Amino acid sequence: MSRPIFPVVAAVGRARADELLSGHPFEVVQVMVEPATQRQGIGRALLERLIADMGRAWLVTLPESPASRLYRSAGWQPLQLRLSLWGRELEVWVRGP
Repeated sequence: MSRPIFPVVAAVGRARADELLSGHPFEVVQVMVEPATQRQGIGRALLERLIADMGRAWLVTLPESPASRLYRSAGWQPLQLRLSLWGRELEVWVRGP
């Protein structure tokens, strides 16, 4: 029986996916802040709290998304890697070693 192919593996290949996922990184799946309360530091605080004890974290987001400014200012780095997942083009960001 063959192993299932997950979307990230299908998009970047098994070797690159293994590299991205090595060291048991934490994956941020979705963080949202109600529009009326945005720009108050809530999103940054949530992200910091989520990954405080993690050595490495990663996420995917829409390229040029408003959240990209937050990720960059909080120390996240875009990998210049774009994936076509779920019918959309997404960009991979990492934080940590």
